[in-house]
Amino acid sequence: MKTLLTPKDLGAALKLSLATISRMCASGQLPAILIASGKRKRVYRFDEAEIEAWLRERRQGVRGKAGATQRIPDGDNVATRRQEFLQRVEIEKRNGERRMMIDQASSAEQPA
Repeated sequence: MKTLLTPKDLGAALKLSLATISRMCASGQLPAILIASGKRKRVYRFDEAEIEAWLRERRQGVRGKAGATQRIPDGDNVATRRQEFLQRVEIEKRNGERRMMIDQASSAEQPA
């Protein structure tokens, strides 16, 4: 038989509250086994191997909005995208310095 974890065990391992674990199970975000279901309560158990696979899968993407994973399109390189971003930041910084020098020069020319 496989090793099954309780919500309390899984919450302690992932450092999540029981409410978060329950909410993720109900929404299908977490791989869970529904053991019993009543009017008010559902009993879940978690296969340790499936949870480990789920964690590995979540680690592979780049974080986007609300912690979702986004795959980088084919042909794009993370290092290239980062370099382009840094170049844009540097250009904006230089443009800001130029504007500041122009403002200072124009204010020095104006009589007080």
